[in-house]
Amino acid sequence: MDVLKIPENSIVGHINWGTFTLRDVVAKSGGASPFGNDTVKYTGSSNDAALDAAVPRFKADAQASARFEADVNHQGRFKVPVLTTHGIGDSTVFVEGSDTLRQRMEASGNGARLVQTYVNSSEHSYLGDPIYPPLFEALLAWVNQGTKPTPAGIAARCSALRPAQAAECRFDTAYAPRPLASRIAPR
Repeated sequence: MDVLKIPENSIVGHINWGTFTLRDVVAKSGGASPFGNDTVKYTGSSNDAALDAAVPRFKADAQASARFEADVNHQGRFKVPVLTTHGIGDSTVFVEGSDTLRQRMEASGNGARLVQTYVNSSEHSYLGDPIYPPLFEALLAWVNQGTKPTPAGIAARCSALRPAQAAECRFDTAYAPRPLASRIAPR
């Protein structure tokens, strides 16, 4: 778990995702893999040199990588308001990926179109009933009236909408994700 940086209860899900979803990506690329690990340095074990030497290596196919990149990399070029929320402890899609989105939107000149919120949760698919109404309200107000939301405003609205369930409004307005490379070995 120190090497993978994935909680034990999520390893099987990641293996399934990696096996079947990535199989489909490779099949779509005509059998060539757009992914590789030939430049990755694996760390976190009691003997990193032995671990790194034991990991089978493979190189990404350059053409498959280019096709995959062209298919999925939006480069932050969103011309509409983007409001995200992410569980801080999500082990299915790491919260650190949100930092990548922020970086890409800022690099493309669209940083002002992004508001990111974070919830103290380890869930991936469902963060709880109180979380979604203030997010939808905020996005609609931003799109329809041009009122850009703030994480603090969304958190306050969550508590106001459900005062009896305010404790379930687990927005963490001070949270900022670390770079994705802090979680996944750079490639």
